Amino acid sequence: MNSNSSVAASQSGGSDNALGFLLQEKPAHALLTISRYGKTYASVIAREVNTTFAHSVRILNRMERYGLVACGQDSNDGRVKFIELTHRGKQVAGALQSLLDSIEGKKQPEERKRKRRTLKRHERREKLDGKGKSRDMALDSLLDGLGDELAGRDYLDDEEYVSAMRRLAPFRREAALLAASGKKSKASALDKRTRELMELCEQLHRGDVTGRRT
Repeated sequence: MNSNSSVAASQSGGSDNALGFLLQEKPAHALLTISRYGKTYASVIAREVNTTFAHSVRILNRMERYGLVACGQDSNDGRVKFIELTHRGKQVAGALQSLLDSIEGKKQPEERKRKRRTLKRHERREKLDGKGKSRDMALDSLLDGLGDELAGRDYLDDEEYVSAMRRLAPFRREAALLAASGKKSKASALDKRTRELMELCEQLHRGDVTGRRT
């Protein structure tokens, strides 16, 4: 199909592997999510794609190798890196969206409006700085911030590793307190996210994040 050819033609070398990668559900969803947001973060991709933070980082690393995405420093916090599409990435995202539209049929105008409203709500949520948020939202914001810092790293030295693990330790304690107060669902979700980031720290300390399979 023409759209398939456009996607493949946008890659330089290894086009078969790139095409197979981009036609998988989660990488395709991630690429289109970045296209919708324009500029976003690894934590947002993980949430939107419904995958682990470590997996979203591996997806983004591979997209960066294909020249589809680029990282930039957040103007408000130089430690955090945002993700955006390159010119090539925009072309591939457009071709992929056209392919999906031709398969699924064009969305009805009302459905498109509903999706845009949902997207705007997500964008407003990401721009909140924690003031006036509930405790749960504040915890999510702190974890997202640390996660986005880690997403921009290829390696953690001993000092950085110890510092990151110390920053994560309070979240394990908070999860235990939530569980003790009967909020088991929230406790489980917080503990899971914290353990995922701790695992990512371990991988970064060993230097084996980018080498893992997607």
